Amino acid sequence: MKDFSLIAAVEATTFGIGVKGKLPWKSIPLDMKHFVEVTTLSQSHTINAIIMGRKTWESIPDSSRPLRGRLNVIISHNPLELNVPQGCLVFESFDKALNTLSLTQNIENIFIIGGGQIYKEAIQHPNCAQVYLTKIYGLNVECDTFFPSLDGWKCDESNELMIDLNSETIIHFCTYKRAELS
Repeated sequence: MKDFSLIAAVEATTFGIGVKGKLPWKSIPLDMKHFVEVTTLSQSHTINAIIMGRKTWESIPDSSRPLRGRLNVIISHNPLELNVPQGCLVFESFDKALNTLSLTQNIENIFIIGGGQIYKEAIQHPNCAQVYLTKIYGLNVECDTFFPSLDGWKCDESNELMIDLNSETIIHFCTYKRAELS
């Protein structure tokens, strides 16, 4: 089975990722650019896959679905009830999606992009190799969905704090690996 990565933006102190099915902050262009670059970049003749839960899929504006340049995979307990565009895949479980993608030769990287339930299941999986985390500072937001604990993980690569001038937000990109693997 292929290894995979998680990618998320979190409120830096609470690790909040959502409120009422939406991001708890306005778009942060520097983070969105990072997300697109990390999840899209692949070798020629291959494509990356992004796995998300149904709620995450539905939170993406219609005009942006599916996310371009990546195979969009949605997890839903009721896959037949979900209407998705051609070229997207729907599975009823995370494991079924991961098994299928692992057998697909033109898939280079697999990224889990949310939401809370999928992150919780994925971070405990033995094939979860790394976590790309954007920590967002200085927000005063209430969240009802949170990223799981990173106990047992270590920040392997980090850059300095950056200011997104468009949103006037301080962000920090960090790549985590399991402590025993880094």
